[in-house]
Amino acid sequence: TFKGQKSGGQGIEATGNNFVIERLAIEDTGGILVFDLPGLQQKAGGNVRLYHNRVNANNHPNFAAPGNIVALVPRGTGLMIMATDQVEVFDNDITDHHTANVALLSYYISGKKMGCRATITLPRQPKG
Repeated sequence: TFKGQKSGGQGIEATGNNFVIERLAIEDTGGILVFDLPGLQQKAGGNVRLYHNRVNANNHPNFAAPGNIVALVPRGTGLMIMATDQVEVFDNDITDHHTANVALLSYYISGKKMGCRATITLPRQPKG
């Protein structure tokens, strides 16, 4: 059971092969939060399964420290999945949230830098 006055009830952060089963997440800011964030030692989390959970009335004000990723969780969020691949959600009771029962988000919504540089190399075009 995850109950009461936290910014995030159950957090699954940058982990792989994780199961969240038969949990109760109530009276927090966000009920269940699934994140795969850049800049962590554990890379490429994912393969998360969430089922047979009860996530209800997570409408508590968010008091996380500014700058903390959890501070971005809107009050009244049931399940928030951000920047994580291969997440299965089924057979859950997710109700009574003032913002969203379920939110699927890109990391880009945070406004934070990714902390990495991508280089794209295009093949050379033949002359002529």
